[in-house]
Amino acid sequence: MTTSTNKQSKQSFINKGVNYSQTEKIKVDYVKRALEMYNTHLMCTRNECWNTCGYIISNNNKKYYIYVLNKGQLEQRGDPFDIMYFFPDPSSAEFYKQNKYSLKDLSDFYIETDTFCEGHCLLLEGYMYQDIDGKQHMLLTDFLVKDNNVVDFDFNLRYTLLIDMVITKGLLDATLNDHTRIGIHPIIPATNDCLVKVFKQNFIYSDEIVCTETVDNFTKVRHIEKFSDLPEVKYIVKEKTPDTYSVYNKTTHEKQGILYVKGILESEWLRSQFNDSIQKVELDCVFNVTFRKWQPIL
Repeated sequence: MTTSTNKQSKQSFINKGVNYSQTEKIKVDYVKRALEMYNTHLMCTRNECWNTCGYIISNNNKKYYIYVLNKGQLEQRGDPFDIMYFFPDPSSAEFYKQNKYSLKDLSDFYIETDTFCEGHCLLLEGYMYQDIDGKQHMLLTDFLVKDNNVVDFDFNLRYTLLIDMVITKGLLDATLNDHTRIGIHPIIPATNDCLVKVFKQNFIYSDEIVCTETVDNFTKVRHIEKFSDLPEVKYIVKEKTPDTYSVYNKTTHEKQGILYVKGILESEWLRSQFNDSIQKVELDCVFNVTFRKWQPIL
């Protein structure tokens, strides 16, 4: 789906003054019901599958869900627009809140788009990344619910159906309302786990990867690989206040806090890296878990 040039369809659902009762209706009458149905299915299923090998998804642990429904279902009338409600997985939100790896807490938001789901309600899953231009890039991983039914196929088939839907509906690489781009997240068969290292080195968002998710049909387990304990190249920008330097992600340019300056020697060394014509430098840094800040490697 390409975004319409119609001005109305380019505005965020929240920014159009939709009342509180409508946002609550989406969460309570639709999203809550879909999640309860899916979770009940997870508890009841024996995870049996005869044609699956398991898969690996290297990611940034910013897991998000998207609930899609036609706006007309809220207003009891036909409507040419769909509502996409994006909301973070609670464990991902808590991870970023606690370790301060990113200054931005994960939060929910709505997008109104031209209709593409033909009146169906969908629950999708994926990971949220950020492009260099600051726009979000949602890479989908799973197709969970359609209307009142869990998509009860093995993961490989669900992933295939997801790809088919995204392509046929014109969503692949479409930027919704100049805000969020949609794509498909790469996955690796567990039998080819030797490719994980290659993927991490070549993935466009490789510097964001902190987590590995293993998927065995409906069983999903995430393992946090690092709390930024390995060196990473960061953009360091000198601020007006003495010994104050802002840290930016080299790929996305997202601000990641203030640099931790340990002492006099570190302070003097940092000052030597800047002058009137140089206000931004690239430095190898590590994340200081104690102070929750990036620290330069001298």
